[in-house]
Amino acid sequence: MVLPSTVGQNFPLALAHRAVVAFNSGEQRDDLCDLSVVVADDVPWAAVERVVGGVDKLIREVSYVDEYRGSWIPEGHRSLTLRVVLRPTEATLTAEETGVIRTSTLTALSQELGAHLR
Repeated sequence: MVLPSTVGQNFPLALAHRAVVAFNSGEQRDDLCDLSVVVADDVPWAAVERVVGGVDKLIREVSYVDEYRGSWIPEGHRSLTLRVVLRPTEATLTAEETGVIRTSTLTALSQELGAHLR
């Protein structure tokens, strides 16, 4: 299931990190997680995609959703919203398992690219 790129633009900040469930062609359900992170302007999208894609073997896709620049985003930075598709192979993921991958993703982005949660 592909959601339109406008998803996330009109949601309050508190909902930017929600998990959404979609179906793949197999037996298991995909988990979709949108994250909004602040990164320096000189960090290319390809670097974000590479870092996130390497966090866990269950991450099947990383896609760009939106970019935001505003008065509360530091000078020389931008907020990127990305969608992470998790595809379990054996059983539907629990909220705890999804949370561990989300935390690992944020840690990797912070350590490798200096990004932080918006």
